[in-house]
Amino acid sequence: MIGLISEQLDKLVREDRGRIMATLMAQFGDLDRCEEAFQDAQALAMRAWFRGVPDNARAWILTTARRRAIDSIRREQCFQHVVSDLSEEFSSELCLPISEEELDEFSLPDERLKLLLICCHPALEEKTSVALSLRFIAGLTTIEIARAFLDKPATIGQRITRAKSKIRLSGIRYGMPTHEQLDVRIAAVLKVIYFIFNEGYACQQGDGQLRLDLCEEALYLAELVSQLQPNNAEAQGLLALMQLSYARSAARQSDEGLFIPLELQNRELWNGELISSACQRLERALELGELGPYQLQASIGAIHCEAKTFSCTDWPQIVMMYRLLFKCQTNDVVLLNLFVAESYIYGAEYGLHKIEPLSRSLSAYQPFHAARAELLSKLARFDEAVKAYGQALALTSVVSEKRYLQMQKQQVMIRKEESKED
Repeated sequence: MIGLISEQLDKLVREDRGRIMATLMAQFGDLDRCEEAFQDAQALAMRAWFRGVPDNARAWILTTARRRAIDSIRREQCFQHVVSDLSEEFSSELCLPISEEELDEFSLPDERLKLLLICCHPALEEKTSVALSLRFIAGLTTIEIARAFLDKPATIGQRITRAKSKIRLSGIRYGMPTHEQLDVRIAAVLKVIYFIFNEGYACQQGDGQLRLDLCEEALYLAELVSQLQPNNAEAQGLLALMQLSYARSAARQSDEGLFIPLELQNRELWNGELISSACQRLERALELGELGPYQLQASIGAIHCEAKTFSCTDWPQIVMMYRLLFKCQTNDVVLLNLFVAESYIYGAEYGLHKIEPLSRSLSAYQPFHAARAELLSKLARFDEAVKAYGQALALTSVVSEKRYLQMQKQQVMIRKEESKED
């Protein structure tokens, strides 16, 4: 029974954390208080749900969290005036629903965009804004956020703590900014959405390759931002990029839970309607004449989606896009992708020669070792390929990815034995 309740609660938290936290923030305006109340509600659910999980578990969690937040304010004598204000403004909230029937009719307002915008306030550094948003909107742990930044968990934890304190002490108000204020925050907002989607589309840990709840959260937020900023080329480009990637999600993992690389995907499983819509959006974004990294990545995705088969991929066009992207984002991950794309034109030996200098800077980056292993395998350098696959395996916690890499490693070992017989 405990396992079943825990599983249902974990699923609810994954899917609805952003909405619940945003709703609490709209009413209480204190990230620390809201997070503590949310955690208390989860702990109470583990005990209360033994009598049965409510039909509207989301509303039960929100109702309980609100009560806990109000109780904490009441315990603080210096906040008595806040309690009074809350009583007037949320009188209906203080008589919270307690029966199953009332909970079934209880609706949860959507305040996620406002929470994202306060996390991306210009008073905070962009990296801090992104980390804060990933924590409170996507519900990522400090370890997961640190992995996304290639940083230490302790460093990320300190950033988040300082940011919460700054929001509280600076009196940063919760709510929608003006258009001018939104323009200042848009870069950080887009980066947060991009990180949320990436974590969902290429999970850093767990059984599966995908976390569709995070992908859909990011798509939802991107759609809202694109409506607020219809003439922002990068906002439109980011939404197109995510739609193109999401359209391929059904083909990225087998029924047995095995990761499937682009080269081996069944393209009939791709969502052609979503791809077409995303390509049209991308074309409109490019017509705005403000080329940026999200549009370039979306262009690369569109080229992949337009190819009937992997062998028909227009690699020269993709290489050109990666070279333009590197001018916008001068980092070694972009270089790695560029060199891998070039290897499909100039050969595995060329690609290996180009990526080797990245071995130090990308030593903790799993895709580097996987790409290197594949190139070594193509060159029949089997011992080195086996070692590289081992390094890639050591750097992933995703079960589906581990199984794929292990299978690739075993195939290299089989080829090595066969070469000896020849």
